[in-house]
Amino acid sequence: MTPDLGATCAQHPGHAAVAICSRCGSFACRQCARVENDAWLCSKCGTTRLPRANLGNRFVANLVDNAVVVGPLFVGAATLVAAAIPWKGDSENPTALILGGTIMVLGMLGAMAGQIVAQLVWGQSIGKRWMKIKVVQVNGQPAEWWRVVLVRNLAFHAVAQLCGLVALVDPFLIFGAEQRCLHDYLAGTIVVDVTSEPP
Repeated sequence: MTPDLGATCAQHPGHAAVAICSRCGSFACRQCARVENDAWLCSKCGTTRLPRANLGNRFVANLVDNAVVVGPLFVGAATLVAAAIPWKGDSENPTALILGGTIMVLGMLGAMAGQIVAQLVWGQSIGKRWMKIKVVQVNGQPAEWWRVVLVRNLAFHAVAQLCGLVALVDPFLIFGAEQRCLHDYLAGTIVVDVTSEPP
């Protein structure tokens, strides 16, 4: 646990500083501060030197994020299937139908809201938080929530719905030298490993 230094972050004036950069001397908050070679660095001095997230961690994080959002759909669908089974001589179970529909709608909306809150609080989705990887701007600065939520996710998926080729090309670009998917290029982001980031 890092200390509160009684100062504010140089990059985020509203955030309390928890470290002093050993290179430039500026104050850094939990979002910016990181350790490199046993020294605290701010986002300008340290983030650009963070290693790119490996493909395995990105894959697992994506699976977790999809499971969080799509999971309620499967639970609700299973309940709806159960509702179709005759119950006490009836052709359908109205209670199960209502329950299944409620789980599908409210569950998915709640999961999406949870992902947005996670992005606002941690700057990471639930899956990325778990795998200790993070989306940042290509210049190493923290990625704003709108860049990640609106551009990298919502806008990209809207385009992908209109053009299936976009969705097919997107994941293959990660195997390039930059290790960036098409949605990373669209949002001007990279995904980095933040194992050394303070809690």
